Amino acid sequence: MINCKILSGRCTLVGAGPGDPELLTIKALKAIQTATVLFVDDLVNPEIVAFAQPNARIVHVGKRGGCK
Repeated sequence: MINCKILSGRCTLVGAGPGDPELLTIKALKAIQTATVLFVDDLVNPEIVAFAQPNARIVHVGKRGGCK
């Protein structure tokens, strides 16, 4: 018999719009500030990524304008 503990979590997709941090919704800002892992592409403004917790894991997924 194998004992497994199923962990649950939450995944929230946050669109950064045109990239201006002042245009984020309050809900988007809270999601970024409480995330333990963020997947960000190269189009995300670094000022938005800076809202993440200091111990959050930032995973760069590498998308760039016009490229996949």
